[in-house]
Amino acid sequence: MTTKIYEEPPGGIDMTLSDWSFPDAFKEAVASRLRNLDWRRYPANSAMAARQCIGARFGMAPENVLPTNGCTEALDLLARFAATEAASVALPSPGYFAYGTIMQASGLAVEYYDPASLMNFVPDANSHLLVCNPNNPTGDWLCAEDLHAIPVSTRRHIAIDSTYAFFRPDFGPALFRSYLAYGFINLLSFSKAFGVAGMRLGAIIAPAVLLQRISRNQPRYMLDFAQITALGTLFEENWYALAIQEGRLVHQAAVRLKNLLETIRGLKVYPANANFVSFQNRTPDGKEILPRRLLEDLPCKIWNNGLVRMTIDRTREADTFAVLSQWADAARRKTGQA
Repeated sequence: MTTKIYEEPPGGIDMTLSDWSFPDAFKEAVASRLRNLDWRRYPANSAMAARQCIGARFGMAPENVLPTNGCTEALDLLARFAATEAASVALPSPGYFAYGTIMQASGLAVEYYDPASLMNFVPDANSHLLVCNPNNPTGDWLCAEDLHAIPVSTRRHIAIDSTYAFFRPDFGPALFRSYLAYGFINLLSFSKAFGVAGMRLGAIIAPAVLLQRISRNQPRYMLDFAQITALGTLFEENWYALAIQEGRLVHQAAVRLKNLLETIRGLKVYPANANFVSFQNRTPDGKEILPRRLLEDLPCKIWNNGLVRMTIDRTREADTFAVLSQWADAARRKTGQA
């Protein structure tokens, strides 16, 4: 069984937040629509307008979409549903720190797998499988066909956390439609790629019958008028296209950072598939390559096995590149490699 790999405190300044935000015109559009609603009334519990907007953008029926209060609620709903059908869930390690906490709170036992070796992993026969794709923090990525080939026993489900999928240069609605066709439970967060973490916007996409069962644990009126209105505005063509365009630019910055990190001797650099690039910062004998004091001044998080995730912040890109380049140049001069 894979050992759990976790983030080491202090967490630093890296929250993997978006390095951009929508212009004021987007906020004004949301506010204008919000002013025209009758605040005395409860919002429609079905959130059908938001379901229709998301479904239309991804080319699927609104019955396949369940808006949620961020991806955290989506994970909680997944855990509550999973606990009714299985005793355990397999999680990536390294992975998002809250996965285990949320799953165990619903009574599920947890086992861990190495995301880099997922295709060779055989889950316990009584276990669901949660895949972060691309994985946070390693950037590992599998196409829908490969995910479908993973052996999961009957009545066990594969759930995909697609928080970072929007940063992939080849992302398109066809990816989510393929997940739906394979019967996956697809968890979405719009915090990172869409720059609206403060609005707490998320969704679950799944086959309609399965989604009905998952939604039974969602409290009434979970989303308020502001969230529903923001979702409807977000998925209009102009704003959605802007977010996807920004995601492409973030990916280009990630590739630039990956290329720079690969010039530093000894670093094992992971794929650039999201709004971050990670690398193994320890030599085989356990020595640090980049000093911690340097990393703590950069947008980084550090894991207990020496893995470092550096989040893309284009507002600081020049400074980050200068710090890393200067350190690399000094290290090469010291070892006579200049």
